[in-house]
Order: sequence, then structure tokens, then C-alpha cells
Amino acid sequence: TRRVQWTAGLRLSRIPGVLGPPPLTRSVSCGIRHMKTRNAKLANGRVMGLVFMALGGLIALGGTMELMRTARFVDHATKVTGQIVELGPDEGTEGVIHYPTFTFSDASGIVHTQRSSFGGPFSYLKGERVDILYDPAKPEHASIDSQMTLWSMPRGGIVFGLLFGGFGCFFWYYQRTQNAD
Repeated sequence: TRRVQWTAGLRLSRIPGVLGPPPLTRSVSCGIRHMKTRNAKLANGRVMGLVFMALGGLIALGGTMELMRTARFVDHATKVTGQIVELGPDEGTEGVIHYPTFTFSDASGIVHTQRSSFGGPFSYLKGERVDILYDPAKPEHASIDSQMTLWSMPRGGIVFGLLFGGFGCFFWYYQRTQNAD
């Protein structure tokens, strides 16, 4: 009879809650599995934070390079007065975007007509006179001399990259402090 009681006791102890708490090995294995899952999530969070920081740094670096390229263009460009000849609307995903087309004469008197690569809701009027910057070696490389057309893309890239990287830094730090708890 002793053997039957031991066997029955062993069997009943494997059913959670029947003869006390579940066996220690089972609760320990669940705890380890939970810790592994939590640590994996924290590690993934740290990796995501590092990815965001790296991408933010690359975007900010691209914005800085564009800023330097624009500054070099402005330093070497010749400034002339041109005229807006058309505000060509383009249908985009955000609605209608206006790209101004302008004309200017270079130092040799050749008239160039060019469409601005930067579009938006401009306050230019057809026939309005504007300052134009162009590269004397390549007159097809010209731009309207304004803060918006020259500097918004480089500045935007730097700001967006810093925000993106800052978010990654915060996320990485947050996940790291969660691991310490």
C-alpha cells in the first residue's frame, strides 16, 4: 500500500493546485522563460534605438553635406535679376504644388529659362522680378535667391536627423534602464 500512496501522491502533485503549489521545477522554468522573453524584448528595443540613432545620424550628415554644398554654391554663384515667367502647378500627393519657372541672362547675355526644383505655395506672381544665383561655369545650375529655396532642404535634413537620432537615443536609454530594474 505504501507504493500505491507514493505513486498516487506523485501523480496528484503534478496537477497544479491539487496537492499544494505546482512543482518547483515547473515554476522556475516558467520564470526563466519569462525572463528570456523580457530580455529578448529589451535587447530588441536597444537594437531598435541604435538603428534609429544610426539612421538619424546619417540623415543629419546628409543634411550637413547639402548645407555645405549650398553654402559653396552661394559663395561662388553670380547674382543677377531674373523674372518669374510661369507658376506651373503639379498635382502631387499633397495637392497642387507650384514650381516657379524663371528667366535670367548670364554674363555673356544668353537668356536661360529654368524651372525651380523647389516647389510650394509661393507668393510669387507672374512677371515678378527676383534675384537669381547661378554658377558661371554651368548656368543651368541656377536658383532663386531666397531662404526657402536655398536653405530649407539642408536645414530640414539636419533637424529631422537630429530628432530621429534623439528619439533613438531616448529609446535606447529607456530600454537600458528597464534592463537594470
